[in-house]
Amino acid sequence: MFVVDGVLTDDISNINTADIVNVDVLKDASATAIYGSRGANGVVIITTKRGTVGKMTVNYSGNAGFRMPSYLVPMANSTEYANYISAATGNVVSPGTTSTDWYKQILRNGFQQNHGISINGGTDKSTYFLSAGYYTDQGLVIDNQYKRFSIRANNDFTFNKYVKVGISASYANGDNQIANLGTAYNDAYRAAPLIQSKANGKYGNTSVYQNVGNPLLDIEKNNNHATDNRLLGSAYLEIKPVDWITYRTNIGGDWVNLNTREYNYQFNNDTTTFINPGGNQRNPNSNLKFINTRTFHWTWDNLITFNKKFDKHAVTVLVGTTAEKYTLTSFTAFRKDVPAAQNLWYINTGNANTSTNDGSGDQYNRNSYIGRVNYNYNDRYLFTATIRADGSSRFPAQNRWGYFPSVGAGWVISNESFMAIQQVFDMLKVRASWGKVGNDRIPTDAYTVTVAPNLAYPFGGGIATPGSAITQIKDPNVKWETTEEADLGVEFTALNGKLTGEVNYYNKKSRDLLINVKVPSVSGDADGVVLTNAASIQNQGFEFTLNWRGKITNDLSYRVGGNATLNQNKVIGLNGGQPILDGGVGANQQYTTRTDNGQPVGSFYVLQVLGVFQNADEIANYKSTTGQLIQPSANAGDFKYQDTNGDGKIDDNDRVFAGSYQPKAYFGLNLGLTYKSFDLSVDFYGNVGNQIYNGKRAFRQSALDNVEKSVAYKRWSAGSGIQTEPAANSGNLPLPPTSLNRAISLGSTT
Repeated sequence: MFVVDGVLTDDISNINTADIVNVDVLKDASATAIYGSRGANGVVIITTKRGTVGKMTVNYSGNAGFRMPSYLVPMANSTEYANYISAATGNVVSPGTTSTDWYKQILRNGFQQNHGISINGGTDKSTYFLSAGYYTDQGLVIDNQYKRFSIRANNDFTFNKYVKVGISASYANGDNQIANLGTAYNDAYRAAPLIQSKANGKYGNTSVYQNVGNPLLDIEKNNNHATDNRLLGSAYLEIKPVDWITYRTNIGGDWVNLNTREYNYQFNNDTTTFINPGGNQRNPNSNLKFINTRTFHWTWDNLITFNKKFDKHAVTVLVGTTAEKYTLTSFTAFRKDVPAAQNLWYINTGNANTSTNDGSGDQYNRNSYIGRVNYNYNDRYLFTATIRADGSSRFPAQNRWGYFPSVGAGWVISNESFMAIQQVFDMLKVRASWGKVGNDRIPTDAYTVTVAPNLAYPFGGGIATPGSAITQIKDPNVKWETTEEADLGVEFTALNGKLTGEVNYYNKKSRDLLINVKVPSVSGDADGVVLTNAASIQNQGFEFTLNWRGKITNDLSYRVGGNATLNQNKVIGLNGGQPILDGGVGANQQYTTRTDNGQPVGSFYVLQVLGVFQNADEIANYKSTTGQLIQPSANAGDFKYQDTNGDGKIDDNDRVFAGSYQPKAYFGLNLGLTYKSFDLSVDFYGNVGNQIYNGKRAFRQSALDNVEKSVAYKRWSAGSGIQTEPAANSGNLPLPPTSLNRAISLGSTT
């Protein structure tokens, strides 16, 4: 969750980065508790610039650069492809004269630029900050283009020592040309390099050669354009009747109007479109879809703060309420046979007989009551306690309210008298906290069973009669997901401020996770899943931060900083005890992950490859303890799988846990150099210990699909002794009776 000048939001794409003055990240439960359910996964607080007392100043900032693909999947060229397909099918394939790199056909280096101008100033009675920004980003894919214009006004007014008011308002207009990425990326991976991409305005017809579309045509014959207008603003009133009491009311709103236009050109597989006509890539009718989506989200906070000091004691008490409401409405209109001229892209120009319309919406409310106490004794002993009651309309009436406490304590050791003689630490602090927060981020109708209308039901004689039916399974007793966290940390500043650091331990348990659980198809649920409180997980580990700042001369200084997080994730409870299977990839794999007790969430659950069968003797000698052939249908060059359970056959019961997508460690390094008014900074970040499933190989669907260069070069052949890649094969075929395809690749990433 993001909090922008007091307004809660999930999207900050409308903010000009030049307007940001401060970013704070809250992670532990004690710090996020004040934000309730919205803060269950952490809070990022963004504060934008405000006016300062003094003469008006004008500032300009700008930058420009390029985005470039950092890594492209190396695919086989025409010669490598022809050799592989010839070996896989037994039919000689000529490499021809063309060798198309499909990724290079649809990708580019995208230019981006960002410009901003602002003015600010004011008096002791009123201050102002006004800004305007313009941002463009071409993106990496051809036909992509994003533009944004934004303006902002932040004003504060002090009437007297008792009353202060302020407003923050921003408007952003976004214009987004969206390429057909999903289909184009899939086809670029599979398309044969033997086909020319485009020549003289005509496309190479990849569908003549295989059941794959031309990636360039995927993009150029589809036009997806979106425009959005967004207003984000807040206003506050602050009253101090006496020095130690402050009342503050803050109301904020976030309004978005999004219009999306999707136009698909008409084209046939003839000589007007393709260099080599035929095949099945065609769109016989042009079509146009308009989607209008409007959302409005308002929040209203009312807080009273009591702040009193007594000798060495300081006490702050906060009580208040917060309320919010979210509404969404969406309307869709669709027609075929709309003319290709862009000035005629309107619903009424299409075929009225093909018209379809639809609409949807959403609405939910939250209401909360907050109480917090802060106590400070002589800047040495610190204590915080918070209690929050959250009510959400996303839960049924019996589970609507959740109650979430937190406590925190700190000891500033460096302020103790016995630390006065030491000269190492400027500040040394130990802190601990514990707390609970709730999560309600589920669909509004998660517990409400709805009826699907206009469904055809056949009666006797085969006559279909319109009717309605319940097509979903809902849990009527969904309840709050709760995260409980305990933290222990040490902060220090040493050597006259040159060295700063932190060491933190955290133990975070999320119970009653709200997740989708697969259900048998016979249950009647059209989606095959039901949302319910199905699991509990634990994340625990250590965080380390260390920074050093030094001076070489009065004008030249430097800084070096690093951080690392060691995290252990595991499932500590499954409601009902049934593992959760997920991660379906391609047409042949039902699942690749298994979430089970004692394992990380989403652990890969796959067959263990022992190598590649080198010859018929190896196949004949791969037997169970009872002498049964374990892979009787295998051929030389096939993967050899581990018979994990020893039953003499390979099936889903032989799968093993093979790591998780979740890193075991995160790390970062930052370097900086400052000379007078100039600075240079470099940041590195990464993670280790996670696994990646090479799911793209599962989308190889036919004998003529392209292969990765590593597969083409490192595949097994008779006498090669290769154990990592199987022989050239004519498709993405599983080894019966397992449902896991043969192209498995797991690897770590940094």
